[in-house]
Amino acid sequence: MNYLQHAYRKPKYLVAAVFAAQALLLGQAAGNAYTSGAYFLRAGGNEVVDYTARGIGVVVLLSALIIHGFFRKWGVYFLK
Repeated sequence: MNYLQHAYRKPKYLVAAVFAAQALLLGQAAGNAYTSGAYFLRAGGNEVVDYTARGIGVVVLLSALIIHGFFRKWGVYFLK
């Protein structure tokens, strides 16, 4: 990543943003989001439906993005 940041200096955080988006959207977060949605459904006593579990997973991912993107202090607090 350091080599790419050196090669593409402008915009300043382009490489970091692309790397983060790739890791979030295509990496392990997608499977973890589905699993967390299924766990929420099971905890509520509901039947696990694929689309419902995926929807809950998307909400979990978006809430994590919003918390860590806009409220850094709270994001660090939740991680601890």
